[in-house]
Amino acid sequence: VRTEPSRFDLIRNTTDAGIINSICSKNDHDETEKFLVEQGVWELFVFSSINWSPKGERVRQIISEMNLRPVNVLFIDDNHLNLEEVKAACPGIMAELPSVIPDLADYFSKAEKTDLKHARLEQYKVLEKKRDFKAKAGSNEEFLYSCNVRAYIKEKYNGRTMGYPDFQMGEFDGYDAYDE
Repeated sequence: VRTEPSRFDLIRNTTDAGIINSICSKNDHDETEKFLVEQGVWELFVFSSINWSPKGERVRQIISEMNLRPVNVLFIDDNHLNLEEVKAACPGIMAELPSVIPDLADYFSKAEKTDLKHARLEQYKVLEKKRDFKAKAGSNEEFLYSCNVRAYIKEKYNGRTMGYPDFQMGEFDGYDAYDE
């Protein structure tokens, strides 16, 4: 794993400006994470995909999981074949060689820093955690059960309100669920 140190400033500056960064790399995940932790930027990335699989589908998946549209994404790669693969998998994406990085670095070094608390990044980290949690839970139903949500269902019966605090999924027949 190697990169120019000035690129870390670009990551910091884009994050401070509210831009979200992700990684799609053909590399060893553990080595890459260790290197980026040492550089102090690992926590500035979300939805990272670091393995040896083709990039096209992985970038498409990242975009989908982040609820973005390809036209709002810039993908930078030093391999022209990867750029073409990603453009084919994600029509409308902006795909560029690293030669754009100096211009981006210059622009974002001067750009207004509107998100110094990284609130936007934190929103995507929550979305990423939800994705990871849901993946571990399996099906949607298993995910919902694992959330350990409790509900209280009330029924009006002869003018009296009766509560049913404990129920299993599917036991809603005949009752209206509503917030108090």
